[in-house]
Amino acid sequence: MLIARKWLVRVLVALEAEPLRPFQLAARVAGITPKVLAETLHVAEREQLVQRVIVREADVKGAIGFELTPLGKSLEAPLAALACWQDHRDEYLVIGTTEHERLGA
Repeated sequence: MLIARKWLVRVLVALEAEPLRPFQLAARVAGITPKVLAETLHVAEREQLVQRVIVREADVKGAIGFELTPLGKSLEAPLAALACWQDHRDEYLVIGTTEHERLGA
């Protein structure tokens, strides 16, 4: 399942507001490595959820970035809910792991 990929939801949510260059995406998606970001973007591009674009910035002309495609944008509402669940799930797993260790299991 595509959405089950650990980092895909976070990358797509980070792209909701505006096109971003890879280093900007990495800064917004805490904990993602450059390799995993590249793999995630490759999968998202292959599945037509993101596309490459030219990002115009004052200091760089013609920098490559990524933006959501119309298909990717159609996932915004469900992804927001899933991202919220994922954040709470991560907190729960940390709490559950700590409790498990405390009980000596």
